[in-house]
Amino acid sequence: MLPVICNTATRYLWVAFLCAALLAGEVYAAPPVNKEWLACEKDTDCTSVEVGCWHWQPVNREYAQQMKSAGFVACKKSVPAGPQPASRCVAQVCVNAP
Repeated sequence: MLPVICNTATRYLWVAFLCAALLAGEVYAAPPVNKEWLACEKDTDCTSVEVGCWHWQPVNREYAQQMKSAGFVACKKSVPAGPQPASRCVAQVCVNAP
């Protein structure tokens, strides 16, 4: 009987772990962004906007103000997002440079 109890307990722990991982992914994931806000033709079209905690979102400069006012909340914790990364146009999409 003990192996069955341990096996059941292990299953519950795995389910709890997977649920926690999914929840964390939803909480800390980058917000969805309108695809046209990311479109670009050259590097100078792109910039980054601070959204959420510890996240810089690349965006076309033309839409930066819209993204700032789109309801994304800047981090209100004591640790800021860090320095703004350089943004580039890669395959006609604004991305943050590594």
